[in-house]
Amino acid sequence: MLKFCKSALLALSLCLPAVANDGRILVVYPGATTPEHQIVEKIFKDLRPFEAMADSYNAKFFFPRDVLVVVAETGQANCWYQPDKHRVYISYEFLDFLLKLFRAVEPEKEARGDALNTLFFVALHEMGHALIGELDIPTTGREEDAVDDFACLTVHQVGGSAREQALAAARWFAIMGARDNKDLPYWDEHSLDLQRFYGILGLMYGADPNRFMFAEKIVPERTLKRHVQDYPKKLDSWERLLAPHFRKKLPRGQNLKI
Repeated sequence: MLKFCKSALLALSLCLPAVANDGRILVVYPGATTPEHQIVEKIFKDLRPFEAMADSYNAKFFFPRDVLVVVAETGQANCWYQPDKHRVYISYEFLDFLLKLFRAVEPEKEARGDALNTLFFVALHEMGHALIGELDIPTTGREEDAVDDFACLTVHQVGGSAREQALAAARWFAIMGARDNKDLPYWDEHSLDLQRFYGILGLMYGADPNRFMFAEKIVPERTLKRHVQDYPKKLDSWERLLAPHFRKKLPRGQNLKI
């Protein structure tokens, strides 16, 4: 039976921007079919982490239409935003994949915590896509990199255990990137796994060098200095782009809390 990390669930409940106009973020559970996924579904329904996320968005932003967060068996180990259907999919199979991946390299307790924290970081990542798509927000450069930044900015502004979501996701990318990939997907819309690892770790350091001092042993000093300069720029950029959709203007950084 999967035991959920309360700190990770609390972090998610605090951790994402909110929305509502004529439209709202709505969480739906089509119904799991396997016993394992039914257990997970019941836990999610009882603890309501995704509903807390939706409530926060609905309180914070104006959205032009309803957007569904579909927590379900999808037939693939993935999470994604589907703009034509105005839906974000959170896949039980993706959680299965993360549990298997972390269990291969960590003790059971740590593996469960990292799997959950990574799932919640990915949920933030996909909600970043949803904000861009539903609010018609312009992007320059790779959207995938932009929403990785959005997730990092959000968990840092929330603070506390929420920051573990970014670190868990960085571990995920480090594990994936360390594999013997003979045919790297240079053509893909995502940066390479190790690039995403260094990007997340660097941006979290840029947000708080003292808290994430361990990154100095991993990321080159020159790169870390750039992240220290880039962090306030990226935070300001996201807030400026989202500003027309805020219900009210909050102190700097708090607009990205969920």
